[in-house]
Amino acid sequence: MKEAGLAYGLTSDVVDQLIVETMAGAAEMLKQVDEEPATLRKKITSPGGTTAAGIAALQQFDVKQAFIECVDAAEKKSRDLANS
Repeated sequence: MKEAGLAYGLTSDVVDQLIVETMAGAAEMLKQVDEEPATLRKKITSPGGTTAAGIAALQQFDVKQAFIECVDAAEKKSRDLANS
C-alpha cells in the first residue's frame, strides 16, 4: 500500500496516515458488527466501485493464497522455535 501511495505522489507521512486509518476503520467496523468479514465486505462494497476494483486486482494476483501461505509459514516457524 505504501509503495502504491508513493507512486501516486503522496508523501510518506500521508501514506502512513492513510494506511493506519484504513486498517483502524476496517477493524472498528468489524468490532461493531456481528458478521463475518466477508459478509460485511459484500454488504459495503458498491458494485463497480473502487473497493470492488481493488478486490478484483487482489483476486487476480491470488492475494488470498499469499496470506494463507504467510500464516502457514509463520505457524511452522513458531512450532520450530517452540521445539528448539
